[in-house]
Amino acid sequence: MQPPATTSLDHFLSGLGAERVWAQVLIRRAGAGFELRHQQDRAADASGLRPVAVAALRRLAEVDGAGGFRPHHTAPSLVSGWVCAVADAHGLKEALDQLYPGTMDDWAALVLGTARPTDFASVAARQMGRAKGLQTLRGRPLLATISAACSAASCLKHRRWNAADVPMDDGFGKSGIPCLEPCPLFLGFARSCAGADATPIVETAFTPQELGTLAAALRHALEHPPAGIRTGDWSAPLHARRLTRMLELHAELWSRASEPAGEEQ
Repeated sequence: MQPPATTSLDHFLSGLGAERVWAQVLIRRAGAGFELRHQQDRAADASGLRPVAVAALRRLAEVDGAGGFRPHHTAPSLVSGWVCAVADAHGLKEALDQLYPGTMDDWAALVLGTARPTDFASVAARQMGRAKGLQTLRGRPLLATISAACSAASCLKHRRWNAADVPMDDGFGKSGIPCLEPCPLFLGFARSCAGADATPIVETAFTPQELGTLAAALRHALEHPPAGIRTGDWSAPLHARRLTRMLELHAELWSRASEPAGEEQ
């Protein structure tokens, strides 16, 4: 009689220890069961946190602290102030699938070698219609797009898929959750970037002082984002990913900026 097949849950539990952080969720063993809470609430007394049932975790993960919709569950915007108790290992799997769907399975598949991360070129080659513009995105424009959309400020997954002439993600600031292929949200942003790059360039000139002002304004807008911009609204000029990409794409230009010394009185 053959032994039962090892599941992704088995592998996860074997490396769990007393506790583990999965993206923004702290998992702790509690007898035969487990307790889940936001990692920001690590030291909080459970009596001061809002009890949430496993079945309600998906809804919890869909809304950020301001009440806005979270289309990307591994974005670093999971609301805090809650606690969820599960009775056993199967309850833990169900809970994590509510918060971060499929991530345990992706992690186990990568560890076991049954999954191979894809590459951007193969994904772009499969696109049809207007999305075929992705095939023109390469080199520094693609690097800037990935830097804007896949940084730890945007997503906690560790990017494992690759792209030509783009360094692999070093995982700094990320979680153990792997990203095996470009997600729909990334592809939507990349299509928008490819379309913008294909439009006619407006020739202009700036003094080094003006460049310094423009770069400072971009960074200020990135550090103080206006409210109400939806994650997938790539047409918004002050969208954080558009600002980040512009800063990355034109880094050499900003390096020419200087603040001239004031004139002597």
